[in-house]
Amino acid sequence: MRKIGEVLKEGAGAVPVQKFINLAGFWRSAMTENISKVTTPVKITGGTLLVLVHDGIWLTELNYMKEEIVERLNGRGLPVKTINFKSAPSFVKYEKPRKKPNEITDREIFYIEKFAETIDNKKLKNSFKGAMRAYFTRHTFEEFINGNS
Repeated sequence: MRKIGEVLKEGAGAVPVQKFINLAGFWRSAMTENISKVTTPVKITGGTLLVLVHDGIWLTELNYMKEEIVERLNGRGLPVKTINFKSAPSFVKYEKPRKKPNEITDREIFYIEKFAETIDNKKLKNSFKGAMRAYFTRHTFEEFINGNS
C-alpha cells in the first residue's frame, strides 16, 4: 500500500493534484470567504489563471474585479498576468448566509393579535397569524411599519 503523499505528488491527468491543492489553498487565503465559496481555481498556464465560477451573478462581478484580483494575487507572490473566469456548475450548493431568526417581541405579538381580530374566518385568521409570526422572525416591527422588507 502506498502513502497518500506519494499519490498526490504523482498527480492525476494533466494537472498534478498537489499543485491543484496548493493553488486552491492559496486562492482561499487570498480571496474573501464569499468569493471562495463560489469559485474553484483550476490551473495557471502562461501567466493566465483559470477559475471556475459556480454562480452567474458572481461570474459577472468577478469579471469587473479582474484587475484588482490580479494585483492582490501578485502582491501575495502568485505571478498572474490575467484571469479567465468560466461558468461551471457547482457540485456543492451555494447558500447565501442566513440571518439569525429574530425573537418575536411582545409588541409584535400584540399587533399580530390586534390585526387578526379584524378577520372573521378562523382558518384565514390562523394563517394570517402564522404568516405574521414568520415575517417577524426575519424582519423588525420598524421594517414592517416603514415597508422596508
